[in-house]
Amino acid sequence: MDKTTSPQAKGLANWIEVFRAGNHVAADGRPISFSRADLDQMVANHALGAAPAVLGHPKHNDPAYAWTAELKRDGDLLFARFEDINPQFEAGVESGAYRNRSVSVFKDQQRGWRVRHVGWLGAVAPAIDGLRPVEFADGQEFFEFAAPGVTQLGWGLETAARLFRGVREWLIGDRGQDVADAVVPNWQIDSIEEAARAANDVEPVVAASAFSHPGGNDVTITQQDLDRARQEGMNQGREAATAEFSQRITDADARAASIESERRAERISTQIAGWVKEGRVLPAEQSGLAEFMAQIEAGGQSFEFAASNGTVKKTPAQWFAEFMSARAPVVKLGQRDTGDAQADVSDPQAIANAAREFMTGQAAKGITVSYADAVLHVSKTDAH
Repeated sequence: MDKTTSPQAKGLANWIEVFRAGNHVAADGRPISFSRADLDQMVANHALGAAPAVLGHPKHNDPAYAWTAELKRDGDLLFARFEDINPQFEAGVESGAYRNRSVSVFKDQQRGWRVRHVGWLGAVAPAIDGLRPVEFADGQEFFEFAAPGVTQLGWGLETAARLFRGVREWLIGDRGQDVADAVVPNWQIDSIEEAARAANDVEPVVAASAFSHPGGNDVTITQQDLDRARQEGMNQGREAATAEFSQRITDADARAASIESERRAERISTQIAGWVKEGRVLPAEQSGLAEFMAQIEAGGQSFEFAASNGTVKKTPAQWFAEFMSARAPVVKLGQRDTGDAQADVSDPQAIANAAREFMTGQAAKGITVSYADAVLHVSKTDAH
């Protein structure tokens, strides 16, 4: 292969990370894994021929702006240093125009993995005359990999640029233009925005590609295949998100209903206890009352009826609560709520004892009854 010679450039002549071991997805969507041994093959096979530094990922030929002088592995990382570097290309790298890099590799049938080229991604190619093209052999199955984090780089740089732009505007308003220029120069923010645009220009997936398996069977992936797979993935993701959202709504409704039921039960229990204390409900009448009130409240339907002030619309629960609140204290005729036998009205001591029992029973319910009223009560009760 022809090489374009130029003076050494210090930056690219140093070791630069270009690849790493692990699981990767090639530009055409194929998953593939590389071990440290695979990286060692790339290092050893560098002796078979240097790899050019190019812009993007050319399929057949493109100008070479530098050549790999040496490869080495350090842990899971593959490093390269370059020689015969074009000065204008080096200047572009130093300025940030080509800050992203990726590699294209292929597997030699006899020697194993080799580096095909190192692609630099970002701005358009510089107009440099006299560069000879790199010729790549046809029929090789090669894999292209972007440097780690390239797909997220553009978004991160855009976010950083917006953040610094906001800080700069705040400084201008609070401290003035001179302070803002000293702390966050506008040209630095412009550089971040330009780098973000360059990173966003990188295509992580080839739209349509064809490759050959070792067995010789050709498999072609068309744009329609990719569009269909993308749409299916979006549909599945949307369905999964919808199902998860619906389940969360159902769970939230169930929790809300449970809390509402607990609060209703507490409120009804307190209301009934008040009625018992006021003598509007006897202890024997409490059975089933709470459940009945909860049921009519849960119904929620309303009805209309004629009242002294016209037609009134209420729910059953409202009507029942007002009815019970307006109800006079209840005393059953023919039997005291204490369950004692009737007193003999001809026996003063029996009447006195019955009156005290009645007062005690009412006091237990929170109702204060005078001795005279108790005597009158038991006397009337015994008279029936």
